Amino acid sequence: SGLPSDLIKGMWSENPKTFHDVLGYLEQTYVSNPSDTVFAYSNIGHSVLGILIERLSGKAYEDYIQSEILTPLKMANSQFSPGLQGTGASKHYENKKAQHDLKIRDVPAGGLNTTVKDLAAFIKAINTNAEQGSHALTSKDSQTEMYRNQLEKV
Repeated sequence: SGLPSDLIKGMWSENPKTFHDVLGYLEQTYVSNPSDTVFAYSNIGHSVLGILIERLSGKAYEDYIQSEILTPLKMANSQFSPGLQGTGASKHYENKKAQHDLKIRDVPAGGLNTTVKDLAAFIKAINTNAEQGSHALTSKDSQTEMYRNQLEKV
């Protein structure tokens, strides 16, 4: 896409703004590379995708992902949220001391709280096309496109 990787300012905080705020940042910045020239992960790109999902579905991003992906895949121990939640949430430690974790603004990019079992169900669904089962997330054509080298000319 050419979008910058991150908008670091405000990404992690006690009370982060929402991921919708990246749109204002994009109005004030330039692309980091011309599109289709560099393969680079972008948290901002995931936030923009989250906004598009909301606008097209008419649902909050977290609600859409819950109802359309997590619940159908029986990922009962998974949710998208700005911070770690639930009884299984772990703390991070530094020098053998539990630390207070800040919350993330870019929920679509880094807000999935899940378990290994639930993540395995998601990976299985990604690698299973619609012709193979009712819990598949993609068609065979979409799956082929997902794994195709998108920067063949680079």
